[in-house]
Amino acid sequence: MKIIARLLPLVAVITALAACSNNDDDGDGSYDNSDRAANRWVFPYMQDVYLWNDELPSSPGYDKRYDKFFEDLLSLKDGKHPTDTTGYFYSSIQRYESTATTRADEDYLTSSFGFDYIISQSFLHDDRISDDNVYAKKYVTVVCVTKGSQAETAGLKRGDHIYKINGSELPQSGYSELLSNLSAPLSGTSSVRLTTCQLDLVQYVTGISETTGETFTMALVTRDSENDKTITLNSSFIDQTPIYYATVMSAGSRTVGYLVYNEFERGGEDRVYDQALIEVFADFKRQGVNELVLDLRYNPGGYVTSCQLLASLIVPASFTNQVFQKNVYNNGSETPYNYLAQANTVGVSRVYVIATNYSASASEVLLHCLRASGIDVVHIGCTTEGKNVGQNVYTTENLNQESQIAQSLGRYDYIAYIVAFNIKDANNGSYESTGIDPRQSGGYLFYEEFEYELKELGDPEEPMLAAALHHIERGSFPPSSRAAAASASGYVGRLKQGSLRHVKPSKGYIAD
Repeated sequence: MKIIARLLPLVAVITALAACSNNDDDGDGSYDNSDRAANRWVFPYMQDVYLWNDELPSSPGYDKRYDKFFEDLLSLKDGKHPTDTTGYFYSSIQRYESTATTRADEDYLTSSFGFDYIISQSFLHDDRISDDNVYAKKYVTVVCVTKGSQAETAGLKRGDHIYKINGSELPQSGYSELLSNLSAPLSGTSSVRLTTCQLDLVQYVTGISETTGETFTMALVTRDSENDKTITLNSSFIDQTPIYYATVMSAGSRTVGYLVYNEFERGGEDRVYDQALIEVFADFKRQGVNELVLDLRYNPGGYVTSCQLLASLIVPASFTNQVFQKNVYNNGSETPYNYLAQANTVGVSRVYVIATNYSASASEVLLHCLRASGIDVVHIGCTTEGKNVGQNVYTTENLNQESQIAQSLGRYDYIAYIVAFNIKDANNGSYESTGIDPRQSGGYLFYEEFEYELKELGDPEEPMLAAALHHIERGSFPPSSRAAAASASGYVGRLKQGSLRHVKPSKGYIAD
């Protein structure tokens, strides 16, 4: 049985289920012996480790589909549950064909189309219809393209707006089925046809928000249909290293190390990604870096130990063996994670962290726990997810095949992500489930996803990096953008991220 303590990424539920389940159920709610066996397998783990196990029934009914059974056990304290239909749990269960080829030989390779995306909404101005025609339009906006991937070869770029998936436009609502087509199956043999367009900013309109009464500034755009293009991508197992970009630059007299880190992922049993992270900081140290900008804007979390490693590479060597973070379990017991001795630490006393509403879990832990340890953390971006709990991961892969449960599972294996601990800093404090707001600590508020011409990550003129460099050189932030003002007013609604990067093959999770 594999057990993994993880600060798991936040994944759009429909995306995760589509990618990680080769389930052929017909959707009528039926169940079979495999469901019953999975339910009997997972319930003892829920009783033992679930953070809110005091809310579990003493004798559940096992005659349900596995996913329905699991969800019925979950507490409303688990995840985010607003009054509309966008709520979700952090704990989840998935199943897949145990006989399927789920990954390449290297267990850190990911079946993917080679890009990450967010769902964005533009207020489109189209004078081809009428002079004053303005309407809302949702797009899949590309935010990262994996180096060396088919997506890069096909010319997909950060800032491209995808408005058709397999020939169908993204509607205003009910687009989950279309998005599921972007989730590569475990076999890595899927294909998808994407049609992209360019959006041109035409004007800003100022008005009064109907919901808050506050003044807002809204960007309007037009679609340049002449530059539309359609590409077909095939999924494949690729090395989607979480180290998206790393470089050294100058800001006045200061030497700045800049790292875009997109997931706290170790890289299999050999921990190739952790080792690559160490090598990045070795280079930072060789080049005399004395300021650090850590870009976690699209980082939804990952392994506790990778978070511990990154923290240890940032702080002075004197922090070694001091407590960085604690996992606190349902029985009150704690597991501390101390700062590690690292020869390549840059040893800064201040770090700039770019974090947004797409930053969750381990990203928030790093931001919060470094600050609790006395590091000056300058937060640039917007309020983070607020995931202050972590999961253990359990799989049926290593069950005794002679056991009754294993034999009843049939052709399926199951993997359960169970919220098992609260996250505390060295002083036993935590951050709120409402997220970490940069304004609470004198940071810089900026909603990057409302800038329509996205500059490449690492470009000194990219707005959030530019804000950090401005502060390093001059001791102050540049004036807030109009896009930030629009979002802060509450006039423009934002949607949760769905990301190909974070739909991991189930067998890619390896226990410590």
